[in-house]
Amino acid sequence: MSDDDLRAVFPAASDPAILTELRSMTQVYSLSAQDLFYKHEAFLLSRPSGLRTKLSTFTLDVARELRKEIQREFSAKRVTATPDKVGVRKRPISSDIGGFLDNLTPQRPSRQRLSNAGNLVNIPSPQNKFTTPSRTPTAAPVSSAYRPTKLGVTPGRAAPTSPISGGESESPGDLKPASQPFRSRPQPLQLLETLNPHLTTGDGAPHGSRPRVRITGTADSKDWDYRYMFEKISVRSEALDEQIDEFAEVIKEGYGLADLGDPHLPSEDDIYVASATALYLQSSRVLGGGHVVPLRFAPAGELKVRGGAPGVRGFGLFPGALVCVKGRNGGGSAFVVNEVLQPPPIEPVATPRDDLLNYQQGEALGGLPISVHIAAGPYSLDTDLLYEPLEALIDIACDERPDVLVMLGPFVDAAHPLIQAGQLSVSPVELFREQVAALIARVHDASPATLVVLVPSVRDLISKHAAYPQAMLDREGLGLSKKVRLLPNPSTFNINEVQIAVASPDILFHMRREEVFQRADEAEPDPTTPANPNPQGDPLANLVRHVLGHRHFYPLFPPPEKDASEVNLDVTHWHQLRMDQAPDVLVLPSRLKHFAKTVDGTLAINPGHLSRMNAPGTFTKITIHPSDPKAFEDNTELDGDLVTNDVFDRARTEIWRI
Repeated sequence: MSDDDLRAVFPAASDPAILTELRSMTQVYSLSAQDLFYKHEAFLLSRPSGLRTKLSTFTLDVARELRKEIQREFSAKRVTATPDKVGVRKRPISSDIGGFLDNLTPQRPSRQRLSNAGNLVNIPSPQNKFTTPSRTPTAAPVSSAYRPTKLGVTPGRAAPTSPISGGESESPGDLKPASQPFRSRPQPLQLLETLNPHLTTGDGAPHGSRPRVRITGTADSKDWDYRYMFEKISVRSEALDEQIDEFAEVIKEGYGLADLGDPHLPSEDDIYVASATALYLQSSRVLGGGHVVPLRFAPAGELKVRGGAPGVRGFGLFPGALVCVKGRNGGGSAFVVNEVLQPPPIEPVATPRDDLLNYQQGEALGGLPISVHIAAGPYSLDTDLLYEPLEALIDIACDERPDVLVMLGPFVDAAHPLIQAGQLSVSPVELFREQVAALIARVHDASPATLVVLVPSVRDLISKHAAYPQAMLDREGLGLSKKVRLLPNPSTFNINEVQIAVASPDILFHMRREEVFQRADEAEPDPTTPANPNPQGDPLANLVRHVLGHRHFYPLFPPPEKDASEVNLDVTHWHQLRMDQAPDVLVLPSRLKHFAKTVDGTLAINPGHLSRMNAPGTFTKITIHPSDPKAFEDNTELDGDLVTNDVFDRARTEIWRI
């Protein structure tokens, strides 16, 4: 490797001292000039934004700091790769040396290490089973004090057999029961958050009445019941290119751009580029031949952002994010960005004026509000399969009689500790039929006007489709009546004129963990908007804005490695994850803090999960009021035209603890 290679990627290498330092790093750590450049970029992104600005100018001190970072990484790899000595087995530290005292000495309690693997956050990791055996057992196996005998029986229905195997002893890896029973939980049915509190709550559907609303959707089961695990790399690549090309058309139409350039080609003038990004730009084959180009941002004070939320001084990036940037590739080695164009707002949902008046003021509703309850699984605590949180939700639905009850999976969770431990003595379908379907039947008996909507999860054992996008549940064998609507995941459906979009994967949590926020000045700041002390603004609203701006239910690609099994993303069917319009209500359950907020004209809701491991969770109530009919009567020009629904302005949203 010559010095010219280093000068090509590090312009500061014209300084002989810096060139000597770079040459030394390439020789000591066996790195090419390009690999050293990538490590420098990773080194900058791992630093806070303020320090990153100071380090952006490559000096001799920065080169020495980079050497220290590479040395730490190199040393960590060597320690990890060093094998234990052959024939030597490490003994566990114990006060009873060799077991000679037969456990007569008190044992110091060992600290259990917390693990975040999979979806079992903060569950004690299993202990190491490959320790040297002592002469006598350290302790006799302790059986759990919890012995469920019923499946959550409610008055009026027979007690089915327990799905929990009732052996005398249990596995040592069993989870500890909750500190208190679910029915003794503190502060049940507590109101946690309200959006638009000036609006009143509805009274629900009248007793014994027929459904007052209609649920319509365009999902065809034939389109969703596709064969997964048959993807080809070439087809996946074409699907990703299609997303970039479609995004480019949205950008050109939204900003009035005539043409987009190729970031791979050197240029002296600034060009606009649409591509997928992480630490680099990757254009489609149509726009730029599919080349991968390293990405750099202009120094602080020169980098601008256009089209973002007012007051947000910066933008977020994550793997697979689609961006439109303005800049140039002066030397052919990297594309330097000086302006970022945020996606234009997606078109809102509109309804013909006559249909809107008929839905809201017709004979069915008569000007009364619509009541919707929304909950997301899991529906049972981690210590049992009694489905007590679900039973509490059903009791509320029977008492308040909402027009629609929307339930998102998982219903029989593959990540449930008891199911993973093999302590389920019935099939998942039987468990669903005896627990979930029986409780849903209570809703139809108590409130015939309530419509129930079920959306599955990739973690659902009752689903035959284990990929995302996911087909709707198969009604056969589940014991569900024909009144229950089974929809795919994700799904967009209408309750009268109100369009609701739901998806069960935790896209907000996944993006939040992968997102990197880059500070930038607003290209056209609004003088009427006061300066926000936090340049990032509302982080949760920004995550929702990513979903809406990308017109995609899961814009992250690839999914995080730790959470890939919760998604099983099928890229070739990405068009079924696409949003053609901004829904009136967007429901994205997440492990992040529950919220209900308005984002770019869409009512965005995170209802949380009904069960949070060993603790009760949250759910959402929405009361959608009709539009003011006088606004239509006074304006005769609206006759026959489309009217935006503006549900965010006429919906009272409440987050409740179950």
